[in-house]
Amino acid sequence: MFVSNSDGLKNGTFSAPYMENIQNYSRQCIYTFIATEDERVQITFTHFNLRGSKPQCNHEYIDLYMEIEDPGVELIRTPFGGRICGKNIPVSRISMYETLVLAFYTDKSRVTPDLFGGTYEFIDAAQYVMGTPTPNTVCSYRVYSDRRREGDMMSPTYPGVYPKNLKCNYNFFGKRGQRVRLEFMDFDLLYGGPHCPFDYVKIYDGDTEEDSLIQTYCGQQRNLVVFSSSENLYVKFVTLQRNADTSNRGFKAAYEFSERFVSLDFISKTDGEHIRGTQCDQKILSKRGSSGMVFSPNYPYPYHPNVVCRYYVYGMQDAQRLERVKLQFEKFEIPAVNGACADGFLRIYLQGQEERYALDEFDHNLCGQNLPPALKSEGP
Repeated sequence: MFVSNSDGLKNGTFSAPYMENIQNYSRQCIYTFIATEDERVQITFTHFNLRGSKPQCNHEYIDLYMEIEDPGVELIRTPFGGRICGKNIPVSRISMYETLVLAFYTDKSRVTPDLFGGTYEFIDAAQYVMGTPTPNTVCSYRVYSDRRREGDMMSPTYPGVYPKNLKCNYNFFGKRGQRVRLEFMDFDLLYGGPHCPFDYVKIYDGDTEEDSLIQTYCGQQRNLVVFSSSENLYVKFVTLQRNADTSNRGFKAAYEFSERFVSLDFISKTDGEHIRGTQCDQKILSKRGSSGMVFSPNYPYPYHPNVVCRYYVYGMQDAQRLERVKLQFEKFEIPAVNGACADGFLRIYLQGQEERYALDEFDHNLCGQNLPPALKSEGP
């Protein structure tokens, strides 16, 4: 048993026992790690060489228990965290509460410490408390901008393997005029297909599931950044109860409330529609021969630095009509230095960026004081 206390060691090592078992009886060794109330347990395997292969793991394996609320309760009455065996080093595990248990089973005639081993650490549990806990839940929180304007949001046992059968809700409540930004530094969930039928993260543009769904995410996501369109954002993380064991980490994201994010007023001046989840992207759909205006963010005032806004303009396309998009500039002022677009630029994709799916294959890169010529798309 490994126990944390206020004046004791907060980390150490563990390994397989040295054991002679000439009769090849079934043997079980229990490794119990108990942290203090404000800590959790993290274990990391450094070497691992058990017989057998998943999913059966015959003759030799380790059973994991990471959701033990009371260390005095029998293991059979606690959620089962998975079974590991084989030669691949398992992913780290982090307890949901103060206790983590490894149950090592073998019928081998001789066991030595080089069979498996690793390190353990009693870590600060405060990093997982991102706001005000929601009553009667194990991993749901409310985050208010008047208490904290920025911080981290993590799945309950990140970067360890996340448990099965979880439902975690994260509510972000800002002040009027603020928006919420979520940037995922790591996102690793079980992928079950494009519709995410198993484990998933759903993000809503508001404070409940009744508000508009921005997107459902699963699998591995890179460069994922999500903005609310107003002051509230709602995130729902769900993992299903299943038999198959997985080794996915979950997610870690940084959140921020701010009044400095682009105001969407410049879109409401036109026939454009804000693309939910983006800071300032919009789409404009033709109403058969229609016309209108588009503006830069914050126009007629100076635009924000370090902002990318995308405008998707679609003409009609059907059996009777094939429209093209014409862009005529009335005002244009983006500073240029010796002909170079050092401060900002406007890129035009006449064939549509979606079709090309390449950011660097643009048709025009515009800046300066002169009005650009009229431009026409090559298709609708």
